[in-house]
Amino acid sequence: MNNFRRIVFSLHKWLGLNIALFFFFMFLTGSLLTLSDEAEKLIHPDIRSDARTKDGGATFGEIFDAITEHSPAATPFVLVLQPIENAGDRTNVNSPDGKRLLYWTDPYTAEVLAVTSARNFKDIVHELHDSLLVPSRVAFLAVSATSLILLYSVVSGLITYRRFWRGWLRFPAKGLTPRAKWAAWHRLLGIWSSPFLLIIGITGFYFFLGGLGLTGTPPQPPLGEPRIEIRGENFNGALIDNAYQAVTNGYDWLDVNTAILPANERQGIRFAGKHKDGGLTIFTASVDPETLEVLGLVSTQDRGPLTDVKMLMNALHYGTWAGTGVRYLWVALGLASAALILAGGAVYAARTSSIAGNESALMQFWRGLGVFRWAYLAVLAGIASMVVLRFII
Repeated sequence: MNNFRRIVFSLHKWLGLNIALFFFFMFLTGSLLTLSDEAEKLIHPDIRSDARTKDGGATFGEIFDAITEHSPAATPFVLVLQPIENAGDRTNVNSPDGKRLLYWTDPYTAEVLAVTSARNFKDIVHELHDSLLVPSRVAFLAVSATSLILLYSVVSGLITYRRFWRGWLRFPAKGLTPRAKWAAWHRLLGIWSSPFLLIIGITGFYFFLGGLGLTGTPPQPPLGEPRIEIRGENFNGALIDNAYQAVTNGYDWLDVNTAILPANERQGIRFAGKHKDGGLTIFTASVDPETLEVLGLVSTQDRGPLTDVKMLMNALHYGTWAGTGVRYLWVALGLASAALILAGGAVYAARTSSIAGNESALMQFWRGLGVFRWAYLAVLAGIASMVVLRFII
């Protein structure tokens, strides 16, 4: 091994040992996040429903009326048509006591199926994954910045594994020592996972740039003239459906799946969706609730530099770019990446076993972290504190 590869490999080993637990945690929470829709239906089986067809189903207005009839004091504000496959339509609602709830309604009858907390499984795991539950931009930047370490680990592993392209099916041979066996598994899992890890590293770095504000700011839909009331006495399901009809008449190519109701005296009723011909761009049209005039249309492409790829980055990072099968593939690759880290830790434990006596492999790995183990304990204490502060107290 020449000097360059030796230096690259030494840094690869050092980073791999000290950042291993963090990345192991990230891959597990990322896999859980990718399966969050399935988890939500397991946690709340009442939200399950038949799939909505393209040419039928309850309208936004019918959903609004069903919820206000069910809970007259509730204030619906975001209505989404089947955000989870084979589940009901979901509406974010403000309750009279200030709580935010999710109302799940039947996609055809608009009957209320269940009422759950607005902080659902997906939201909690997402916050844990991208900021360790710390509601701070600094925490998000710190977590997303580790994408650079991930990219270095992948590239340096490929550099130090000579002729890595020959190792796709190089399984561990029989009779190897524990260290050699785990090293072979580590190389094999690294080869299998490398395309996935490069995608995760690149998209994670994009999110880091977004945290720095370099991906632009979301465009705001046009505002109307100030109204006396945010929602007058005549604000009902029929008005929402008329506003929707005004949008579809003006933009017949728009496939709407979300309605956002006014939150102040100038906001219109907003309808968001994608082009019927496909694509990742999200368009949002705004309608004046008094005159039913279409105020205008904005899209995610209007956000400025780099934002035209934001939807693609999200789809690639979470495996939502080609249906359920790819999501499950992403889960498998995420778990394979977690196993890659375990194999690397086992290599270190096997290497140090000769001088560690009867000490367990886990304890050898823990001691090998040096001062980093106290950083991990601090992070665990911080997460536990966030759980107490945000979900218990």
